[in-house]
Amino acid sequence: MLSCDYTLHITHETFLPTTTEEERNARYTKWKMAVQRSLGWAVTKKSDAMTDERYSLLASIPAGLFLLSSFVMLVFSQAKRS
Repeated sequence: MLSCDYTLHITHETFLPTTTEEERNARYTKWKMAVQRSLGWAVTKKSDAMTDERYSLLASIPAGLFLLSSFVMLVFSQAKRS
């Protein structure tokens, strides 16, 4: 518990705002407008995690290229033979 001597030396100060209510409201309104303008600047990065759908799509590319190139070579060889 505090001694009586110590409590006599404690000062109580009240700080009052130096701006008027109008100025405070004007600044707050400007701040809210600035926040609204700044929304959407930060773009969230898409996840680089490989989903099953994306993996199966990427895994089918080599086989698709092989089949397509084989078909093109077959057509080209048949056209050259004729």
